[in-house]
Amino acid sequence: MDIIVNFGLGIACLDLEGHILWSKRDPQYFENSRYASVSSPLLVDDMVIVVQESEWNSKRPTWIALFEKATGRLRWKIYPMNIYLCYTTPLLYRDGANTQLLISSRENVASYDIESGERLWMQEIPMQNLVAGMARSGELLCIGGGTYGPKATIMTRLNGKGKDTKVDVLWQSSRDAPGCSSPVIYDDKLFVVTDTGIMTCYEVVSGTVLWKKRLKGRYLSSLVAGDGKIYACNTKGVTTVIAADSKLKVLAENDLQGRCYASPAIADGCILLRIANHLYCIEKEF
Repeated sequence: MDIIVNFGLGIACLDLEGHILWSKRDPQYFENSRYASVSSPLLVDDMVIVVQESEWNSKRPTWIALFEKATGRLRWKIYPMNIYLCYTTPLLYRDGANTQLLISSRENVASYDIESGERLWMQEIPMQNLVAGMARSGELLCIGGGTYGPKATIMTRLNGKGKDTKVDVLWQSSRDAPGCSSPVIYDDKLFVVTDTGIMTCYEVVSGTVLWKKRLKGRYLSSLVAGDGKIYACNTKGVTTVIAADSKLKVLAENDLQGRCYASPAIADGCILLRIANHLYCIEKEF
């Protein structure tokens, strides 16, 4: 097992002992960066997808590249003009015939063929400067966010294959849309939290609001779900645990007493939280 990291100035592959197996540098990165790298690498079988976004006043265009994970050899690299102010990590969508790479950006969502980098389709959206990532469950795709302009939460259904894929909007809402925190789809429900802590639970297909709750603090990290629960960590390190249910039920509030901007991660029955100068691993008591 290897680890892929992207720090903007370059990407690297390391083994579990910290040895660098290969690396690639982007020498133009710093002079064209405002907020630093925000898009995480995406593993696709034995390949790695990296998206390097173009920002305000940047002289360098956005690029998307596919590398071989074992060697770092470049398979393809494209410079899509429609991707601008893209602060999100892409998603994969397998339509049965193709593996599509989905990328949300300023005023559009686009799909690319994973084998060639060819653009398959593009859908305009009424949002700018997306920071919150998309959420997907099967053919359902949620796009939420928007900063310095219109904000919205939009639920869509992907129909068709390849270039014939159609993006059907099921519902959309401009109220309490996410800013930085990515939404999560879990157990036929969509959970969204604003930067100021307003969490909304929607019925995923109809868009019916099941409940709404103001949480304590501000939220920059993304929601995560597991074991029938939703975990929301605010910037002061307080994690609110809520039942992933159609009825609102706050199960716990845990204070780790430190700044938190990183999203929690769930692995092997544990939750990993990075708080300022500490990394916590929390597991269930037996």
